[in-house]
This record gives sequence, structure tokens and C-alpha cells, in this order.
Amino acid sequence: MVLHRTASNRELAVDGFASIDDNRRLPNGVSVAYESRKMQNDVSRAEYWMAFILNRCQFPNPIALAAQFANAEIVELCECGCNSFGLSMTAPESVPKLSAEGPGNRLVFEADFRARDELGESRSLQILLFADESGHLSYVEIDYCVNAFPMPDHLNLDESPYRVFASDSLISQSGQSGQNGQSGP
Repeated sequence: MVLHRTASNRELAVDGFASIDDNRRLPNGVSVAYESRKMQNDVSRAEYWMAFILNRCQFPNPIALAAQFANAEIVELCECGCNSFGLSMTAPESVPKLSAEGPGNRLVFEADFRARDELGESRSLQILLFADESGHLSYVEIDYCVNAFPMPDHLNLDESPYRVFASDSLISQSGQSGQNGQSGP
């Protein structure tokens, strides 16, 4: 008998039977086959996420964000199993800032989506945007289940985020910062 680890990395499924919890003792002679089902993180994935963020994350100033993405060079790709990436502006003076100047590597925006795994269990996708000292985008963190699991090959997401956080330091389309706050249940 061979057990297969599901994408959740917490359950073991026996072919043709319901899954069993990882914490239970396995009977003698039962082996476990671990699947590596993480989505590769590369430049094309980062470009996919940039388009996703612009189209689905409800960022309060999408024009400035699009300009930041267009001006950015991808300087880091995380290899832990998430799809996060670091950015550097090629000509920062030529694009509008996302946030007021302040401490570097600070969270300025987050959008959380509900996801369903292949067994129909509820999961989550978190997208976090960080700004540098000058107020430009410096890092995009893309986590599945708060980075508890690698990014699966395919995501089944709700259309809109269930939670959005926008820092008061974000600069609105009118050029003002502040009063962005949170939305969601």
C-alpha cells in the first residue's frame, strides 16, 4: 500500500480511500510517496503576478502601481516555494511613488483571496506589497496559506479578495496619502 501526500502537505491519501491525518501512526509496511507540486518561481511567474495584482487586487492607485511595475527590474526570485519577488526601479524619478517616504521594507498593501485545493478544502492566497524608503515598490510577497505550503500548480481562487489592507502611507490617485484602511468581513 502506498500513501500519497496531498498538496496541503498535511494529509495522506490512500489510493481509492479517504485521506487520513498525518499525525496518526502508519501501519507497518505502509510507505509514503511525497509529491513535489510547487509552482516554479521565475520571471514569467512574476510577470503573471504583476498582471494579477493590477487586475484583481483592488489596489487604490492602479495607475501608479502599473507605472512602478513597468519601471521595475526583477532583482530577486524567492526559492522557498512561494512566488515572491524583489524589485528595483530602473528610473525611480520618472514614476509616481506608491507611498509617502518612510522606513524601508514596510508593508503598504495586502490582498487576501480564498482558494480551494483539489479536495475542495478552503485555503488562502496572500499578496503583500512592500515599499522602500523612497516610497517605491521594493518587494512583492505571494504566499499560499501564509507560506505554510508551496504554491500549487493551479489555483482555484474567488474572483475578489475577501480582505484588503491599504496603509495610510499609500498615495492616492489625487496625490494625497492617508485614509486608506481595510475592507472585508
